[in-house]
Amino acid sequence: MNNTETKCRRLGRKLMSLLLTLVMMLTMLSAIDSTAYAAGTIVYVNASVVGGKGDGSSWANAFASLQDAIDAANASGGLIKEIRVAGGTYKPSKIPDGAFFINTSLQPTGTPVTDRAMMFIMPKDVSVRGGYAPNGSGARDVTAYETILSGNIGDENDVSDNCYYVVLFRDSGELDGFTVTGGHRRIGTGDYDNEFIRLPDGLIILRGGAGIQINHPSTVSDSNVIINNCTIEKNYVYEGDGAGITITNSYPSGNFQGNSTITNCLIRENSHDEYLGGIGPAVTYRK
Repeated sequence: MNNTETKCRRLGRKLMSLLLTLVMMLTMLSAIDSTAYAAGTIVYVNASVVGGKGDGSSWANAFASLQDAIDAANASGGLIKEIRVAGGTYKPSKIPDGAFFINTSLQPTGTPVTDRAMMFIMPKDVSVRGGYAPNGSGARDVTAYETILSGNIGDENDVSDNCYYVVLFRDSGELDGFTVTGGHRRIGTGDYDNEFIRLPDGLIILRGGAGIQINHPSTVSDSNVIINNCTIEKNYVYEGDGAGITITNSYPSGNFQGNSTITNCLIRENSHDEYLGGIGPAVTYRK
């Protein structure tokens, strides 16, 4: 056997060994990923967190971004059931994929949305709870540790560049212990320019609900949204439904389903300029 053949065999064995090691590592990583969350997992968010893994597994390893926690919940296959959020201010940072403006509810496509269409879309069947101490102690006091969801993503002194909506529910979920503020729903320059936002699956986000829009699925009768211990204030719509909260179905199906429960909430200083379909500038229930 010559030297060249011997070297080739040695190289072949090394490559085979490297390949087997790589396969084992990938298998281990896959196993870790699939078991990252147990059923009923709680994840943690703290805008003031310093250091840590940033994976939401504890207060020390909290996500700094609420959106990251929402993304994790959506990707967990229903294993994450609760998101705990420390006091501080959190602003939407994600535009719904494939969203676009339309001028009538029958319009199938339209103009791509801008950054002002960023919003917190609540994950299905997850309780999102604010009011936890930023020091990581786990203490909860929704007054002392105010947790703010703010639509003021641009110039702090200019509401015209705020998010159109702050919070959107598409299905069952819970929001507990937050101040929701700064939604500013005026899109076009004319009365009916870019009147709605349509998502790729057909959901149409109505003109109202700049603070919170609850848009129950039209085909799911057990959709259940709970809002507890929240302050919904200083949200605005140019015209349309309630600026603070709008409760509807997956418009325009006209087949209202689902339940909404609002308990121990303060709803104040929400405003609109023109037509309101509801009981006042604070809340609209559209059936």
